[in-house]
Amino acid sequence: MVSEREASHARVFERRMRELGAERRAGATAEGEHLKAYLSGAHHNDAEKLAEFVRVTGDPAAVLDPIRGFAERLAEDLDTREALRLFIDAEDSTLKWAQNARSALGSVSKN
Repeated sequence: MVSEREASHARVFERRMRELGAERRAGATAEGEHLKAYLSGAHHNDAEKLAEFVRVTGDPAAVLDPIRGFAERLAEDLDTREALRLFIDAEDSTLKWAQNARSALGSVSKN
């Protein structure tokens, strides 16, 4: 589910960039590639993968507040502002779910 939502965000923003006449110049970061390899590998169990995801993504507010601030400053580009708001809501949900799931797994493993 998370993977499909991420792919959907990528399609929305790529389409929006084309509409604005921009071109994509950046790719995945080394940290993003590490996380992708870690999560898709067979060497770690689900709890370990979830813990790594939470570690890498960090605090949802710290990650999303700069994007939220940028979106709020978009006074004329309402399409991009709305796409960013939808992205922020989805990412906030995913990050909080991951943190809660990680906490729940941690408490289960301690019992």
